[in-house]
Amino acid sequence: VWVGNNDNSPMTKPGVSLAGPIWHNFMVEAFKKFPPKDFKKPEEIVIGKSVLDGEISEQAHSILYYVRRKDPQGEIPEDPLTDPQYLNWEYSVNKYFNFFTQ
Repeated sequence: VWVGNNDNSPMTKPGVSLAGPIWHNFMVEAFKKFPPKDFKKPEEIVIGKSVLDGEISEQAHSILYYVRRKDPQGEIPEDPLTDPQYLNWEYSVNKYFNFFTQ
């Protein structure tokens, strides 16, 4: 649900205070015809890479060393330099940290 002024002028109330009741009323009517259903839980998929498995990595930037843009679920490369994006990541990270350590 979108609410707002067509001329981009500020609204007197936050959008959520207007959109929320509209969405609520729509859902009440929709559930009369289509009762809510629970989602079927998917089978657990373990990729073997912490970030893709929903885990928080202990190392702050280890992900940069092994996610290939075209194959994020692929094997972890033994040599990160084989990934053409590695140097771009490493350059940017170093530049960022050097800015704050000067």
